[in-house]
Amino acid sequence: MRNVGARVLVKRSDMRTTWESEIWVRRRGEDLLGDGPIDVLTADGRYLGSYPGDTAMPTAFGPGGLLAFVERDEVGLNRVVEKRVVGL
Repeated sequence: MRNVGARVLVKRSDMRTTWESEIWVRRRGEDLLGDGPIDVLTADGRYLGSYPGDTAMPTAFGPGGLLAFVERDEVGLNRVVEKRVVGL
């Protein structure tokens, strides 16, 4: 990723770090109010890849690629869903 001198403002809820020190950051969407893709970077700024804009930002990260999401079920209760990233 190269620095082109532009400043980007990111809300804290749009950036997370994993146990492996990867940085997940959501870009703004095309309309500036919507969600854009999630970019994944190493701690030293190397770009690893992106997830599409309709991908949910994980609530928490665990070891070995484990992701946790809080989702609302059909009766309105929150539940934790775990998923694992196999590779980016």
